[in-house]
Amino acid sequence: MSTLYVTFVPPVPTPTQYKIRYKRTTDPSYTEVIVPSTGLNPEEFNITGLTSGVDYNVEVQSYCGGGVYAAGYNVISNPMDCRTYVINNTSSISTQDVFYTLCGTTEEIMSSISPLGSLTVCADSNTPPNTVDPDITITPGALCIP
Repeated sequence: MSTLYVTFVPPVPTPTQYKIRYKRTTDPSYTEVIVPSTGLNPEEFNITGLTSGVDYNVEVQSYCGGGVYAAGYNVISNPMDCRTYVINNTSSISTQDVFYTLCGTTEEIMSSISPLGSLTVCADSNTPPNTVDPDITITPGALCIP
């Protein structure tokens, strides 16, 4: 399952809550979730349990009071499984190469890690960092936002 990160600039004045509506673009109806304002600018919310690689319609509506929500803006988004990876080169002699796909992209990246060096990346966990070198250790960490 994947998480979709919803980030937006809140209106002024900031409402006390939002209605987040989402659905697969092929589904007829939305799932609605009421969430309190975080007070952050930008506001940040996560929708979990989605299918990676599937397009979703997402709409955020501001609470106006009295049970009324403002019209929202609809966007299409595609959730990805993004995870932090710590990549260490345990060799004290040679530089080693590692390959990964940065989260939010489809381009494979190659990074060279110097002897006893370390690199932390937010990568797509469906194509985690990889290498053929036994001196490279790759440790998955927490979910991350691209």
